[in-house]
Amino acid sequence: MEEKIITIQEKTVVNAGAATTMIYSCLCITFAANLLGFVGEGAGLAVGILQLGVFAGYIIGSMYVLKSGSDIGGNTFFLFATMFGGAGGLLTVSGHIFDYLGIPYCWEIGSIVNVVCGLILFVIAFANRINSKADFLVILFAAVGVSSAGLCGLVMPELFSLIGGIALGIDGIIAFYIVAAAYLEMSGIRINLGKPLAEKKKAENN
Repeated sequence: MEEKIITIQEKTVVNAGAATTMIYSCLCITFAANLLGFVGEGAGLAVGILQLGVFAGYIIGSMYVLKSGSDIGGNTFFLFATMFGGAGGLLTVSGHIFDYLGIPYCWEIGSIVNVVCGLILFVIAFANRINSKADFLVILFAAVGVSSAGLCGLVMPELFSLIGGIALGIDGIIAFYIVAAAYLEMSGIRINLGKPLAEKKKAENN
């Protein structure tokens, strides 16, 4: 009787968190520059095109993060990819096109979406307290920045543009730090991201 040798190959799912977070960092910094008035006329349209441009990579990256087993991170990236990448970019670009053509367009719809997504980001930040302090802060500042960016299109535009711009600028820097730490860790250099605010087991018992 011939012996059959069965070889089992383990599939390794690579975490695409570093590249996906870099996309997020770039978006945050450009959003901040636009909200704070550091860039010229047409910046809003340029940011919208950028959002659409990164959508494919963003959604693919979020799927890889989900496959790697990161529930909070994967779902959050998926939210960013769809609402801030695809939907946000399409709403912005469409608005500029319709304004140019003289077709009525409601910009407040995009603002409402940002407010709603910003509110859920506060919940995600609380859930993310079981991860590193940097991961917690990046979602917290995202919540402040996104909700403020939405509110500036509804009420007190100068105040909320300032708050949103500062928050997203800080968020972009934190995200960049996380990306740098992730790439350095791939080479064996460990960078401290801060201890979690709560342990997962204790969080589950609360």
